[in-house]
Amino acid sequence: MPNSASVQPTCATHGDGDGAVGTVTPSPYVPFASYPDMNSTSQAAEALGTNEKTLRELIRRSDLFAVRMGRVFRIPKQSLIDFSEGKTHGGGA
Repeated sequence: MPNSASVQPTCATHGDGDGAVGTVTPSPYVPFASYPDMNSTSQAAEALGTNEKTLRELIRRSDLFAVRMGRVFRIPKQSLIDFSEGKTHGGGA
C-alpha cells in the first residue's frame, strides 16, 4: 500500500493526475430513468403518482398513449415523459 503522502489527487473531471481537484459536472436529469422502456399500468400509475383506474381513463380519453397487447396495456416511457410535460397524445374534449 503506498504512503498517503505519495498519492497524488486526480482531477475529478479529467482524471489527469495534475494535482488539481476539479468539480464533477452533474449528469443531466433523465425523467423516469429507473422505469423500463415499456411499463405496465401499475408501473405507469406509480410513475405519474396516480392510481390505475385514473391511468386507464387517461388512456381511454387518448390523453396518454398506450399499446394494447392482448388484454393488457403497455405504456412507453416516452408517453410518460410527454404526459408529464403537458403534451397529450390527442383526443379528449
